[in-house]
Amino acid sequence: MSDSQEETFFIGNLHFDAKEADLTAAFQGRGHKVSTVKVARDREENRSRGFGFATVLVREGVDVVEDMYGVEILNRPIRIAVSTSGRSNQ
Repeated sequence: MSDSQEETFFIGNLHFDAKEADLTAAFQGRGHKVSTVKVARDREENRSRGFGFATVLVREGVDVVEDMYGVEILNRPIRIAVSTSGRSNQ
């Protein structure tokens, strides 16, 4: 498909109770196709560390950051940016 490609996004300001399903639902609710989602978790308490990553199929002409920035997940507005990490986030 030349008119779409996968891109990984950093999602910040997540509620500590946020789960992968919450992120997936937020993206899908705005028409985005999500291939993977990962919420960073505290190893001791297994709760969200307040950030995560989502790999999304980006359609040509669609600005995912603009569309998703400030969307509320568990009553908290998220921050989103294209991930600049050089490693896999899975």
